[in-house]
Amino acid sequence: MDAVAFISDSLAQVHLRLMATCEGLNSEQLLWRPAPTANHIGIILRYRARNEDARITNTGKLAEDIWANESWYEKFDQPVTAPDPERPDLTVAGSLRHLITQKNNHHGQIDYLRGLQEEAWDLPRDTGVVLP
Repeated sequence: MDAVAFISDSLAQVHLRLMATCEGLNSEQLLWRPAPTANHIGIILRYRARNEDARITNTGKLAEDIWANESWYEKFDQPVTAPDPERPDLTVAGSLRHLITQKNNHHGQIDYLRGLQEEAWDLPRDTGVVLP
């Protein structure tokens, strides 16, 4: 497996696992906070989606900003402006490293919040197995 295939496969696996973790969430669970100033699962997912879109856009891999052009900002009831326009251009390697690290960190936060919400909840089945 070459490096590009490995990175692509790794990003796909993390995404599939996150989708499995979020499967079945209702609005109450999505917006539940363990403390008044804590983030809820919905805001973590919104941040993840927006950050991923911005990283991909800023590395020059996409000519257009999906967040704006596909009106995702409206779906999340957020402003269309980018999160941090002052950031210098990002390298592809730096963006990939950031995406992989951030995906795993935020996925862990969502796993933790699910566990606080439902005592019987556990990680998706076959978490250690490569998903289709």
